[in-house]
Amino acid sequence: MTDSVAAFAAAEAKLTKALSSFPGHARGHALLGYVEIRNKRAAEGIAKCEHALALDRNLALAHARIGLGKTYIVAPKKQRLTLARPCASVREIRLLTSG
Repeated sequence: MTDSVAAFAAAEAKLTKALSSFPGHARGHALLGYVEIRNKRAAEGIAKCEHALALDRNLALAHARIGLGKTYIVAPKKQRLTLARPCASVREIRLLTSG
C-alpha cells in the first residue's frame, strides 16, 4: 500500500465519521466525493458531490469534482488525459475579454 492510498483511506474514514455528526455539511460531502473519485469509485463520488449540491447549489467545489469524476468514467482506463496546452493565464484571459 502506497502512502497516498493510505492517506486517502484515512481521509475517507475521517470524513465519514465527521459527516455522521454533521450530515448537512455540504463541503464535507464534496470532499468525501473527491476522495471516492480518487479511490476509483467515481460514480459514488459523483453521487456524494450531487448530494453536496442539494445542500448548497452554489458550491463550486462540488461542481468541479463532478466534472473530474466524469473524466474518470468517460476516459478509457489506459488513456491518460492531457491538455493540448497549458491553461490560459490571467493576462491572456484579460486580453481576450477586454475586447
